[in-house]
Amino acid sequence: MALRASHLSWEAVNDADCPQRLTTSKHRTKTAMTDAAEMAYNSMMNKQDADDASLAEEPELSLEEEEAMDEQYNAQAEQQHNGDSEMLMPGIVRDEQAEHHLRSLKRHQDNYAAVQGRFDTEIARLMARSERELQKIKRRISWHEGGLKAYYTNKGQKRLVLANATLSSVKGRPSVDVRDPELLETWCVETGRADAEDLFRRTESPDKKKILAYIKETGEEPPGCQVSTGADTFKVKF
Repeated sequence: MALRASHLSWEAVNDADCPQRLTTSKHRTKTAMTDAAEMAYNSMMNKQDADDASLAEEPELSLEEEEAMDEQYNAQAEQQHNGDSEMLMPGIVRDEQAEHHLRSLKRHQDNYAAVQGRFDTEIARLMARSERELQKIKRRISWHEGGLKAYYTNKGQKRLVLANATLSSVKGRPSVDVRDPELLETWCVETGRADAEDLFRRTESPDKKKILAYIKETGEEPPGCQVSTGADTFKVKF
């Protein structure tokens, strides 16, 4: 006991003789108090976040209500498929119902994109395969036709009647390919011949964008035009 008391007394004197040690002890105490305050603050904020999340939880329908909505849709879809009636839109009167439809809408949109992607991939694969197969068949067709054409030419007859078919030659018809329409139009105008314009049939259509810009700028509708405003579009953005 004497040794313990002496030890404690020495530490106390030593602390008194060393102000720096006392300062360090006070700093540690202050740091511990700061850490405790920070932990308390974080705990309070976490609790607040949890409370906010609880308040922000989306309302949900009961299982019976969801099943009733699904049955309603299935019945209407079947009637529309049979041509009995038009599809009636769902009546939404509560947030719970709106949230249910939003979840279903997002799920079906994602499913639509996924199914479309799978079919696009499959269609591309089938198109590539069909092209390869058709090219093989076309080469066989050209091979058979080439041999028969050479045989027909060597026979020197206008019509060669065989058991499975009749071989003959059809005289080609003349056709014209307009390589430079602008050059042709210039020629039609410069010649001035009465029948020159008949060689160039011009197809024109009103420029709706320029007409609308003119109406917006002047407030005047040209004869034969009528401006109409489309219906508002309902949009859901996720």
